Amino acid sequence: MLDLLHVSSPIQIPGCIIGMYALQKGYKAFYPALLAYASSAVVTTTTVLFVALAAPSVHDKTLDPISKFYAMTDEGRWSTLYPIIIFLVVPAIMWVDMLVRVTRLVNAGIKAQRALEQKPVENGKKIH
Repeated sequence: MLDLLHVSSPIQIPGCIIGMYALQKGYKAFYPALLAYASSAVVTTTTVLFVALAAPSVHDKTLDPISKFYAMTDEGRWSTLYPIIIFLVVPAIMWVDMLVRVTRLVNAGIKAQRALEQKPVENGKKIH
């Protein structure tokens, strides 16, 4: 888990700070970066969630010594899972929001490009 923190922090911390600033200022050019940030946060949080869910229980008497080392009590599992839920829900909502916004921007760009391509031609040159 500590390795995951070291790998994701350099992406998520600046992404969060820059994202807050960009949203406050209305910079639409940062929407793809915010989509990437939300994707990273969802993947990281989901990984932690699944590790906590998949960890063996201390009540399982068939565990070998190595598995016992990673075993969790029910209280430990829930104390790990409860705080994770908000860190999964918020980036998931943000991911959907940014995906919709980026899709709208891409569609607007496609429409603008098509409009430019359909401009009348004068003397063999397009009018811009």
